[in-house]
Amino acid sequence: MNSIRTRLTVLNVSVLILVLLLLGAVVFVMARNSLIQSVDKALSERAGRMMRGPEGPRQRGPVMFGQGGPLGQGGPQGQGFGQPGGNGRPGGDRQRPNPDRPMDQGPFGPDGPGVPFGRLRVFTLTGKSVGPDLEDPFDPAMIEKVANSGPGFSTVSIQDEPYRVYTYRLPPRDGVELGYVAQLVEDLAPTYRAVGVLTSALLAMIPVAVLLATIGGLYLTGRALQPVGVMQRSAEKISAENLSSRLKLQGNDEFAQLGITINKMLDRLQEAFVTLGKALDQQRRFTADASHELKTPLTVIKSNIGLALSQDRTPEQYRETLQTVDMAANSMNALVSDLLTLARADSGALLLSPDRLDLDQAIVEALDLVRGAGHTNIEFEPSAEPMTVVADAQAIRRVVVNLLTNALQHTPEEGQIKVEAVRDGRNIKVVVSDNGKGIAEEHISHLTERFYRVDKARTSGGTGLGLAICQEIVAAHHGDLKIASKLGEGTTVTITLPAA
Repeated sequence: MNSIRTRLTVLNVSVLILVLLLLGAVVFVMARNSLIQSVDKALSERAGRMMRGPEGPRQRGPVMFGQGGPLGQGGPQGQGFGQPGGNGRPGGDRQRPNPDRPMDQGPFGPDGPGVPFGRLRVFTLTGKSVGPDLEDPFDPAMIEKVANSGPGFSTVSIQDEPYRVYTYRLPPRDGVELGYVAQLVEDLAPTYRAVGVLTSALLAMIPVAVLLATIGGLYLTGRALQPVGVMQRSAEKISAENLSSRLKLQGNDEFAQLGITINKMLDRLQEAFVTLGKALDQQRRFTADASHELKTPLTVIKSNIGLALSQDRTPEQYRETLQTVDMAANSMNALVSDLLTLARADSGALLLSPDRLDLDQAIVEALDLVRGAGHTNIEFEPSAEPMTVVADAQAIRRVVVNLLTNALQHTPEEGQIKVEAVRDGRNIKVVVSDNGKGIAEEHISHLTERFYRVDKARTSGGTGLGLAICQEIVAAHHGDLKIASKLGEGTTVTITLPAA
């Protein structure tokens, strides 16, 4: 499994390898340059000592040419140097041992006839040797370069061995420009060997560092990801039947914050499951109640039609049968209409045509409908100021009719029902109150539930959908419906709508 732990470890180790390689390259270059600079400094100092000579500053020039050589006290004579010779060869004493070379190693140093350690060679500006052995320049290209500029260093390979060459122009003597260039060399093999040892050490350290980093990375990454494993094991215990369980959290890092977020999500899911469970229970109850309410008129229709068909009847009896069937059909039609209204409200497709509406006028129209059914004990006093809202006139009228119908069903004939519209800041309230028998407190919170009835025996009539429809219509108008009741004292229903 390509786990995060493995990926993080591989990434960290890869970055470490890259850093070590870059660091090793930098150390290699810096060490190599530093050692070569040390060699350059030693060559420059040795050249300075040779120019001063063993007798002090006045005895300038390489001692290998003797007292009468080109840099001795005799100076140039004729076409030659030192004692008269005329052939351009250095005169005077023959070559003496280099003071910088061990006396027991002969003229060439420890490597035989190769390039001696600290060996000096002198040339004219054209590259012609002025030494006793007519030796070639160590680096001919530097002769011309130094002749036109200052001293310089270069690296050459002689007999497959690296050497550092210091090329410089000999200074004037007694104000006379001599016109000579000297080259001094030193073996770079020891320097390169030291750099090689350092490189080998660095290369040997890289695998060890990578191994330690891998082991340490796996351990530290495992420790860092331990809270994830704890949360995973906790999450495996969570199911639809056990939504109360939560993730176990450790520390206060990003993983803990993620766990807190997941726990909050589980809280919301649990609430959603509870709400869904209630909705399913309500739906099952709704289906059962709707089936029961539809079954009653259907039974009436079926029984009356069956009775009419079972034997011959008089026209008057047929008329009574048809009237009973018509009443049952009207009851069914009203129930289906109410169910359709609630279904549209649930889907957000409740058909409304909002417009400016005078609530006093809507209440008067609702009273006319109720009073037309023979109910006259309802008190209403129109407001002194306009009570205007933006609402669907038919829907609001239906709400008022439903509330009045409920009040009439639960208020005795000698009781009193009152309707009024009052302004409350930016809202307008429609209050329907009665002094009927009232409702027990435990039922109040359930009154707007569908098919809920305080009278479980269903002797009071109705379908139990009236207040549910009122609640949906008022909510669709961004309003509020509240019910207050005391047993034996009466009930007050208050509708709050935004004023226009």
